[in-house]
Amino acid sequence: MSLRSEVAWGGVLVSGAWVVLAFLFCSARWDGGWKSIGPEGGTVRTIAFDRLDARVMYAGTREGGVFRSLDAAKRWQRASAGLAGATVVDIAVGPLTPSRLFAATDAKGVFRSADRGRTWQPCNAGLDTLALRAIIVDPANPSGLMVASFGGGVYRSDDACESWRADSEGLNDAFVNALSTDTRVQGTVYAGTMGGLYRKQAGAAHWVEIGMPGWFVQDVLVDAGSDAILVALPGEGVVVSRDDGRTWTAANEGLDDSMVTGLARAPSGAFYAQTQSGEVFSSGNGAHTWHAVAAWTRGSEVETLAIDERLPAHVFAGTRFAGVRMSSDGGDGWRSANRGLHNLQVETLLIDQGLKAGEPAVIHVGSRYSGAFRSLDGGRSWEAGQGIADPWVSAIVADPVDHFRVHAVSGGGRVFMSRDRGRNWHVVGQGVGSGLFSLAVHPRHEGVMLAGGASGELFGTQDGGEHWRVVGEIGGAIIRHIVFDPQHLDTVYVGTSKGIFKRAAGGAVWLAVNIGLRQLDIQALAIDPLSPAVIYAASNGGGVHRSSDGGLHWLPLNEGLIDPFIQTIAFDPQAPATLYAGGRSGRIFRSDDAGLHWRIINSGADLPPITVLAVDPVAPRRVYAATAGNSVVVETQISGWARLAGLIALIALAASLVRNGGSTSSASQTD
Repeated sequence: MSLRSEVAWGGVLVSGAWVVLAFLFCSARWDGGWKSIGPEGGTVRTIAFDRLDARVMYAGTREGGVFRSLDAAKRWQRASAGLAGATVVDIAVGPLTPSRLFAATDAKGVFRSADRGRTWQPCNAGLDTLALRAIIVDPANPSGLMVASFGGGVYRSDDACESWRADSEGLNDAFVNALSTDTRVQGTVYAGTMGGLYRKQAGAAHWVEIGMPGWFVQDVLVDAGSDAILVALPGEGVVVSRDDGRTWTAANEGLDDSMVTGLARAPSGAFYAQTQSGEVFSSGNGAHTWHAVAAWTRGSEVETLAIDERLPAHVFAGTRFAGVRMSSDGGDGWRSANRGLHNLQVETLLIDQGLKAGEPAVIHVGSRYSGAFRSLDGGRSWEAGQGIADPWVSAIVADPVDHFRVHAVSGGGRVFMSRDRGRNWHVVGQGVGSGLFSLAVHPRHEGVMLAGGASGELFGTQDGGEHWRVVGEIGGAIIRHIVFDPQHLDTVYVGTSKGIFKRAAGGAVWLAVNIGLRQLDIQALAIDPLSPAVIYAASNGGGVHRSSDGGLHWLPLNEGLIDPFIQTIAFDPQAPATLYAGGRSGRIFRSDDAGLHWRIINSGADLPPITVLAVDPVAPRRVYAATAGNSVVVETQISGWARLAGLIALIALAASLVRNGGSTSSASQTD
C-alpha cells in the first residue's frame, strides 16, 4: 500500500471511530438481539399456506402472534413484529400477491403484512368490534375481504383492509364463528353463526338463512368435488346437504364424539373432523361413515386442521397447548412439529446455579397450560418435568438447604417437590384447596414454606408441604409474591392486589405497609441482597416504587419507565444498583442507578407481556425474560464500558497506522 493510501485510510478510521462513538453516546440503545430459546409448544389457532410455495406456512397462536415456517413445519420462527401478544384466530393469504397477509385476532381486529409476515400493521378503520373469529379473501378480487366478528356480524373491505363496512343485512345473529367461500360459484359465501347458517350470493344485498333455524354453527365446508356442504354443529355432530342446501341429513355414523368443532378436506376427497375431546375422525366415502384416526393422541384438543393439495397426504393439526402435529401419510401416523415454535405462557422462571464445579445450571420454567420444563444447557434443549399432573405451574422455588430439591405450586392448589433438580416431580400432601400463585421457602429452616393465591389466605407449612395451615388472611386480595428478608430471616413481605403486607420477626400480625404507594396492585417484590431495608415493588399501573426503611415509606421511581404496568423486577446479583423491570407492553427496562433512571433495553424485540425476569447469577449480564406468549427469551447485555474500550482501541489502532505511515515516509525520503 502506498504512503498516501495508508495515511488516507488511517484518517478514515479515525473519523469513522469518532462518528460511531458520538452515535453511541447520543443513542439510548445499548441492547443487542433477544433470542428466543423455548420451551417449544403452545396453542395454534390457525394454519395457512403460501399461495406460491406450500412449504411456506403460517401459524396463528394464542397470545404469541404469528410464526412462519419455510420448510413445511420442520422449523418455525417468529413473524410477529407489530403483532406481539396478539391471539391470531385466522390468517388469509392474498391470492395474487402472496407476500400480502391478513391476520384476524380475537381482540385487536385485523392486521396486514406486505412482506410475508415480517412486519404487521393494524387496519381497523370502520370495524365496530375488534373481537374476530375468521377472515377470508375474495378469490376473484384480491382487495376484497370479509371478517366474522363476535358480536358485530360480518364486515367487508373492498380496498385490502384500508376501510371496512358492515355487511350483515339478513343475519339474525351477530355472533359469527365461520366464513367459507364456495369455489363452485364465484362470489358465494357462507357464514356460520351461533344462531344459524347463512349464504350470500355474488351481487346480493342480503344474507339468506339455510338449514335449520337456531343451529350453533362452528364450521362450514363446501366440497366442490362432491357438491356437498358439510356443517359442524357442536353437540349434534356433522350435517350435510347434497342438494345445495335444500335438504339436510345427519352424517354421524362412526362419529363417537358429537362435539365437532372443525372440518377439513384432503386432495383425495377424504374429510376430517376435529372434536372437542381431542379425537380426530376421517371419512373416505363422502361423510357417509367416519372412523377415528387411531394414531392420534386423544386429549390433544385440536384447534384447526390444515391441508394443502400441493403437499400430498400431509395433514397439519394446530392443537391447544401442544403446538403443531403433522402427518405425512394421510393421518395414519403423527409427530410433533414444534421446532422453533415458542408459544408458551410462562408464569415462573428460575435459574438454579450448580454448586459443584462442572455442575450445570438448571433453567426451570413453569407454564400456564403446559406444565414444567427444565434445561441443562442454557435453553438449547428442554425436557418436560415428569409427574406434575396440573398443567398450570405458577411458581417454582429452589430449596436453599437441599441443593437437589425444588418446590412448585400450581394454579389448581397442588404442591409438588422434585429431588433431582426438576427431572421428576411428585405430589406433596393434599394441597390447600384453592389456587396458588406464589411460594417462598425459608432460607435456613428446612421444610418451612409460605404459599398464597387467589383466596387472600396465606398458608404455612413446617413439614415441606405435607400439611398446611392458614397463617394470615388478606380479605379479597390475590397474593402474588412472598419474600423472606435475607438478613432478618423471620421477617416476611407479601405483595398482593391490595398492597404490601409485612410480618416482622416474632410478630403474629400482618401489617399493611403502603404509605407512598401510588398503586396497590403489586405484581412483584425484590429485596436488595446487601441492604435488606431497601425493597422494590413492581405495580400494575404505578410503575416501580422503592422503600429504604423496610417498607414503612415508598417513593415512585419511574423516570424513563414509559410502561407503568410493571409485572416483574430483578437485581443484578453482583451489582445491586443495576435493576431490570419487565412490563405488560413487552418492554424490558434497565436502571444502573438503583432505579432513579430507566432505559429500554429491548427496542425492536416486539415481545408479549413480560411475566418474569431472571439474571444469571454467574454471568449477570445474561438476562432471561419469561413472556406470556413467546416462552423465554435471553440476551447478554453488552457493557457500555466494554464498547467504549473497543472504540478507544480502534482509535489507537488508526492513530498507530498514521504514525507508522509517517515513519515509512521519513525512511523513504532518507533512502
